[in-house]
Amino acid sequence: MSDFLKTRGIDDLNNINFEGDNGEIVQRSWNDLSNEEKINILNMPLEEQHEDNNGLTDEEIALLSQIRQSNLSPSEYLQQIAGDTVEVTPQYKIDDLSDDEVFLLDLESRVGELSDEEAAEALNTVKSNEDFFKKQVEGIRKEYKEREDLKTQQEEAQREQE
Repeated sequence: MSDFLKTRGIDDLNNINFEGDNGEIVQRSWNDLSNEEKINILNMPLEEQHEDNNGLTDEEIALLSQIRQSNLSPSEYLQQIAGDTVEVTPQYKIDDLSDDEVFLLDLESRVGELSDEEAAEALNTVKSNEDFFKKQVEGIRKEYKEREDLKTQQEEAQREQE
């Protein structure tokens, strides 16, 4: 029980901090607690136990948040801060789509608007040969990624020019 309570921030079973009725902090022993109080402590979510954010200052928390938002590892983030170039794997919008969606998006871009029945029939037809379908979708994804890379390069060139 002692080890479990340590995970809840209680290091000494005889000195558990409680807030009294008038707001002052009172220390009580585990054995003196009611069953309801014991159950409340045992069921306390871990987030509530670390309200002090593990002793981190607001500035340290902000730094950790910034590292997380950058989608870089801490070492990559430090390299970037130091001025080193960091190889970041590009994220493509086409990767967010399923194979079926990629196929149908490409098909509609080539032949125009399709009814739901036409789209379903075309998809079923091409999926009858699963290997061919995968190769076709792979080729479509590659083409769209190349288009996205080209667009990104053009935008960067335009920014540099400005």
